[in-house]
Parts: sequence; structure tokens; C-alpha cells
Amino acid sequence: MPDRLLSPVLIVGRKNSGKTAYLEYLIRKMKEMNLSVGGILSVGEPAGGDKETYFLKNIDTGEKFLLASKIRDSSRSLKYGDYYFNPDSFARGSRIMKGCLSADAIILDEYGPVEQMGKGFSEALEFLLRHYRGFLFIAVRPVVLPHLKSVLLNNLGERIK
Repeated sequence: MPDRLLSPVLIVGRKNSGKTAYLEYLIRKMKEMNLSVGGILSVGEPAGGDKETYFLKNIDTGEKFLLASKIRDSSRSLKYGDYYFNPDSFARGSRIMKGCLSADAIILDEYGPVEQMGKGFSEALEFLLRHYRGFLFIAVRPVVLPHLKSVLLNNLGERIK
């Protein structure tokens, strides 16, 4: 494989603005071009017009597992906003992303307020910024964008200025 550079691509949008749908479109297009794509999607499951639960979807296998729910449970010990998150799901999603270093593109859907607090996928992102070379697509909300830019600058420094 020829030497590649890390190329972060930010997909910015508010909650329920179509970031995940756009990433699904990009994944289809990249696969049509015979590019390898890995990582995770955060897929919301609506109930009564609002997303009650979020699942992580392994892009490579299609496997889904529960990330967050509005219903409290002993396995979901991290609370942010109306949702209770499962730390084990963050660990599992992080392992998936770290296992994609040879892919042409990796998807992180999404870097949000939990990551801004130093939890969730924040460690996995820093790992990818140090070790991955390829296209790194990151979905992010506008409110978290300044923090993510800071993380990118701190980890990539002169390579992206």
C-alpha cells in the first residue's frame, strides 16, 4: 500500500439533520468505487416521533448493539441529556474502529457531548489520529465542533495547519 496521509472529513449538522443518512450514502458510493470502509454508525430507533434508543452499527458486518436509551438500566450507567449510555458499547465501538487501520475510510458517527467530556469514543479518536492513514469521516454537531477542532489541532499539529 502506498504511503497515505490522514485526511479528516467533518460532517457537521444538528441533531436529526441527516448526518447518519449522508454517511450511509457516502459508504455506498465508496463501496461502489471498491474502497474499503470500516467503523461505526449511530442509528436511532424512533418511537412516537422521537428517537428512544440508539444502536451502534458495525459498518463491516452490519451487526448492531445497543448504545443508549431513554430508559435507565444497570448496563447503561453514563447519563447525558435524556439518554443513558452503555460504556461497554463505547468500548466495543472503539475496538471496531481501531481494527480498521487498513481500511481506505473509517467512519465515526458521531463525536458528541459525551466525547467532549473525555468519555465515549474520545480515546479511540485520539488513537486513530495517531495511527490511521486514510479518510476519517467524523459526524459532529455544531455545538461540539470547536472542541473537535481543538482535538484535531492538538493531535495533528503542523500536519493540518
